[in-house]
Amino acid sequence: MNKRNLQNILGVYLILSHCAVIILVFVLFVPMNDFSQLTTTLGLIIPMFSVYTSTIVRFIIKNMENSNLSNQNVSKMFVFISFLIPTIFVIYLTSIIFLKAYNYAFSNFDHFQVIIGSSETLFGVYIGQIIVNLYENK
Repeated sequence: MNKRNLQNILGVYLILSHCAVIILVFVLFVPMNDFSQLTTTLGLIIPMFSVYTSTIVRFIIKNMENSNLSNQNVSKMFVFISFLIPTIFVIYLTSIIFLKAYNYAFSNFDHFQVIIGSSETLFGVYIGQIIVNLYENK
């Protein structure tokens, strides 16, 4: 796969999956009628997603004329990792949100907050490496 195709496909995938997680939080937390848990959860999730999304959007805007097309091929392992890590993170985050919304795993909201924060730190390092190497101009 060439680099440009990977940038386009992964960019759309990340933006859509981030929006889906945010919508999921609204769908699951609004019926709970606990506005503070909703805002705190969004306050933990949105900043991290915003960093990745803004990097991708900035790249798309800078390259709107396609004048700097890259036909470089990227390794299959890089393509695999580029989709694997974000997919695992979205599934993991979605699972945690479901577990909290239905009170299966967390005895209180503080435990949920710690898990979300720790998870974002852990996955953020790896996803950040993919984003920087794929979307930042060198």
